[in-house]
Amino acid sequence: MKTSKEKSWVTTIKENNKLGIYIEIPPELVEVLGWDENTKVRWSETEICSDLGECQGLVLEEIQATK
Repeated sequence: MKTSKEKSWVTTIKENNKLGIYIEIPPELVEVLGWDENTKVRWSETEICSDLGECQGLVLEEIQATK
């Protein structure tokens, strides 16, 4: 069950000749998490269960805070 404090964000997979395939994290989410462009993160695959059923998803976690 989602509480009123939970939010979700949507982004699009992008591709750049120099960067390859990447996703942009919405600025509001970066601010909420206290991250910046130097924050190192790890992601892992997960299954997400929602009202629409199960689907593949990602979990992002900070592994090194900026100094």
